[in-house]
Amino acid sequence: MPGPPTKLPEGKKIAIAERYTCGESMKTLAREFEVCVASIAKYCRKEKRKKEPFPLQHRNTPSTLFKKFAQSVRMILWRENKVRKLLLEQWEARKLELKEGGLTDKQAIVMASKDFHCLHPLFLQYPVNEFDPNPDSHPHIHMHGEEIKLDGIECDEHELTHAENFQWAMNAAGIYFRMKEPPKKCPNNSAYFLYRQAIDDGNTFMAKYQQMMLDKAKNPNPGDESIKRGARQSIEEISSMLDTLGEET
Repeated sequence: MPGPPTKLPEGKKIAIAERYTCGESMKTLAREFEVCVASIAKYCRKEKRKKEPFPLQHRNTPSTLFKKFAQSVRMILWRENKVRKLLLEQWEARKLELKEGGLTDKQAIVMASKDFHCLHPLFLQYPVNEFDPNPDSHPHIHMHGEEIKLDGIECDEHELTHAENFQWAMNAAGIYFRMKEPPKKCPNNSAYFLYRQAIDDGNTFMAKYQQMMLDKAKNPNPGDESIKRGARQSIEEISSMLDTLGEET
């Protein structure tokens, strides 16, 4: 028997409609938010968004891509913190501070986003380099068009759900902490980013995982329990390593 349909808060429904307006496909949005395509279509109809908002040749203009970048920034910050809008308010305050310092709106969006670790993957996804007033800042951020070195780890470019990326990253990090063996392959760049975050910034990684589990508990789907069981040992290993590092400092 299939589980009950996933219920999304109004903020996410509006964000889905906005991203669809910018050219994101319904199939991609359905996979990311773990709902059916019919639900995505329903959200877009409610917000009075057209089925084909832009001609295909105009979907990836610099202006449209930057708009998608800014919308993705706000969406990620909105859902990252269990205290709703707290991170988003911090980002907005930082953006305002930068604009008052003389930056344009787009430059301020880029620079403010650099200060939030959870937004760094967006710089690889979207070509916002031309709006970066200080390209030398935050050199650890991978930018669009940059060749990524995966520490010798082969990338399969295999698309997974957000939960599956977390599961792979936790399993790989758990093995690394226990046996000091890095993975030979990773399914995709997002999974690799989560794996590196689990190793380099475990506290942030665990906070993101806990928030994802809270969201899953509110909207359970078939298969969630197996994901939790498969990741439990890796969670314990990462937590143990964090405790050890804390004792050493």
